[in-house]
Amino acid sequence: MSPTLFGFFVEGYADYVDALDVALPVAMAAQDCTNVEGRRVPLAFYADDLSLFAATKRRLMSLLAALREWSEAFGLTVNAKKCELLFFHPNAQVRSHFYAISDLATMRVTEDGLPVVRPITWKTRARYLGLHFGPNSAFSSCTDELHAAGRRAMFSLLSKLRRQGLLLPSVGMKCFNAQVRSVLSYGSQLWGADLVLAMIERGFPANEAPRSCYFEAAIRDRMVKLQISFMKQLVGAAVPPLQLLFRELGQVPLQLHWAESVFRFWNSLVEDTSNVYHSAFRHEIRLALESDLQADGWGSKVIRVLNLLGHDWGEEAAAGNMDTRVRRFSACRLDVEALMDTLRGRVNDDWGSDRLAVDPGAFVSDGRKPGVKMCRYKHWMGLPKQFEGYIPPAHHRSLLRFRLCVSDLAINSESSRSRELRVCKTCRSNGAVEDEKHFLLECSALASARQRLWDLGVPVSACVNDVMQVDDQRGLASAIFEMFRLRRECISS
Repeated sequence: MSPTLFGFFVEGYADYVDALDVALPVAMAAQDCTNVEGRRVPLAFYADDLSLFAATKRRLMSLLAALREWSEAFGLTVNAKKCELLFFHPNAQVRSHFYAISDLATMRVTEDGLPVVRPITWKTRARYLGLHFGPNSAFSSCTDELHAAGRRAMFSLLSKLRRQGLLLPSVGMKCFNAQVRSVLSYGSQLWGADLVLAMIERGFPANEAPRSCYFEAAIRDRMVKLQISFMKQLVGAAVPPLQLLFRELGQVPLQLHWAESVFRFWNSLVEDTSNVYHSAFRHEIRLALESDLQADGWGSKVIRVLNLLGHDWGEEAAAGNMDTRVRRFSACRLDVEALMDTLRGRVNDDWGSDRLAVDPGAFVSDGRKPGVKMCRYKHWMGLPKQFEGYIPPAHHRSLLRFRLCVSDLAINSESSRSRELRVCKTCRSNGAVEDEKHFLLECSALASARQRLWDLGVPVSACVNDVMQVDDQRGLASAIFEMFRLRRECISS
């Protein structure tokens, strides 16, 4: 049966349950119907998924009996093997006790023309509308299956791009955002607050000095690590500086996408006050406020995220009784753009550090962040422009590695050597440190290949940033590729 046709029967079943609750409240144990903020919620259905809610066993058996009657009336068959039972209770010992009772809930079905009674399978974790959840786990546990699915999607995408010769940054990131990020972000309206809060509050180990930048915390998430792994494949670099990698490819950690989906979901719940979701929304806010934001629920975590981002609830938000406060919070629309600007600013806070204001040649590497490669990138590379047209893959990769400060120049060799010892092996000039500036503009051994830069219209007096911002990025990539080829020849000879 198609989901649409099934929906007609299920809608009728919902009306049937409502009618029975009114006509036979005792037999249906109507007093044990699930209630959310004064609103009855006996069941929920979407497409061909049906969920029944009950506060007691008696109520559950009444709903199952009504389902059997309704199904038999229309010639439908209930498959007991596909039915699952979840028991929610704040006490883990109580849950364990109920799990030990195998026949707590049963269903009478017809098999081979004969009526039989089948127990409903107990589950500690179930799948509904594509998300796995359970009574003894946080919303973030939904990401266990999403991480595995996203990993499969990522490797499948990489394989397709390689076969088609399209493993290019501009193409690859569009495909990743459409095919992989969408998997890794599915249902983030619900579980995203957990991971965004973890990034803000618990991102740094106790032995690290806290910093205002959230980036280091963001990249520790396992799904962001998949995002990073894909970007490394695109640029052909095993260990690029991750701050540079994200900026070069124009990407942000996945937490920013999740945060935006949570904020927009909040606004959608505020706007539509007529449905059951708004009632659940109000109930979440009530639990959060009653626990002083210490409850392990969606509402508590979202409000904590908003507080940490400086959201202004208004002077009257904390005034009045609990019902008044719940009403004010549940009617508060969020300024999503302002919140996202704040979050983006904190994730990228290192780029505004005073440590990057010095000249790269005078930067003192002391192990603190931001480091010297960020300093060189900010002063010399500027914002990327190489995605505006097609560049041959080999040339493009050479340009990317150069901009990411991971090319095989002496300055990028092992960190144990001081800057003064990283001399240029190509021109062998005394005291000439082989960094990106020396390679591009100063090395005398590369003068013949450097002519390609002047042919692009770059003035001889140009600085590194002027060269990197030329309009002809394809010509620039070709020139840098040729300069590296000549460098290898000079060193080998």
